[in-house]
This record gives sequence, structure tokens and C-alpha cells, in this order.
Amino acid sequence: VQTYSKHLALRSTCIYGGVDMKAQTAELREGREIVVATPGRLLDHVEQKSVHFNQVEVLVLDEADRMLDMGFIPDIKRILNTIPGSRQTLLFSATFPPELLKLAREYTRDPVEVATASGLKTVDSIDQCWMKVSEDEHSLALIRLIEQSDLEDVFLVFCDRREDVDRLMRRLERMPFSIKALHG
Repeated sequence: VQTYSKHLALRSTCIYGGVDMKAQTAELREGREIVVATPGRLLDHVEQKSVHFNQVEVLVLDEADRMLDMGFIPDIKRILNTIPGSRQTLLFSATFPPELLKLAREYTRDPVEVATASGLKTVDSIDQCWMKVSEDEHSLALIRLIEQSDLEDVFLVFCDRREDVDRLMRRLERMPFSIKALHG
């Protein structure tokens, strides 16, 4: 958000738990056009009256399926019930389990659904597989898979956290593979 808005007269802030609320409260009281937040900490600020939703025009719910998995849907519903109904709501999710579809239908007006072609998760040219390995064997198992693959095979590996990506990158860069790491 900061990169995209650096030449615009928009102020933004990031609100999340695990840090002192005072600096966040100060920024919110100065006024911000864009607030990026985790649901729990945003509700903390609502209770402290350091954030008000009366002027919200657009609400973006990103990674909605993950928020459902993590138990944030009750918090999301509290936020949705507080924000003016005239807002535009954008909901992004890799999957749409029934509970998330119900939430989307209940809290949106005239929704437009954008999905992969025919609702397919992958194309025919992609092989998916999984194997269960202990956490300390992840990188070794991946190395063995790559070693046994064809030269033209391409692997896309997802990790839970930035630290996991960096750790795996350090391990694999010692191998004779062409490898790149990507994270936000």
C-alpha cells in the first residue's frame, strides 16, 4: 500500500497484535485513509474508540479462507456489522468453503464472482502429489524429489512463513539446482 500510494495524498497504517497499541492509536487519531489490519487488533481499537468505521467506503477481506481456518470469522462478522452497509466489499480467497460462501452472500450486495475457468483448481499439465514427512525432514525430502525429477521439471514450493522460505533457500542454494525465493 505504501509503495502504490507514495505519490498520492493517502496516508496508511498497519494495525496488528503483538505490539504496543499506543503508536497505532496515535496514527489512527491523526487520520488514515487506508488501514490494513488483523481482525482482532482492529476490534481492540474499536473498543478503545481509536478507530471509527462511519466513513469506510471499501472493505477488503484478503485470505478469507485462512481467516476462517484460524477462527476469525466471528471477529469479521462483528466488523462487518459495524461498517456502513453502503460500502463496497472485496473478498479474496483461494477456496470458498460453504461457511465462507454463506458469509459472502450475507454481507455483499450484487456480488460478482471471479473464479478459475470451470472452477478447476489446476490444469492438466500440472501433477500434484503430497507426502507426509516429519518437519525436520522437509528439505531432505524435497531435495530427493528434485534429484529424481526430469531436467525440465519445475517445482513450486510453498512455505507457511517468510522465515521458512529463507531457511529452505539457504539449504537448497548449496545444491546444484537453479532456485529462487519469493516472499512479501
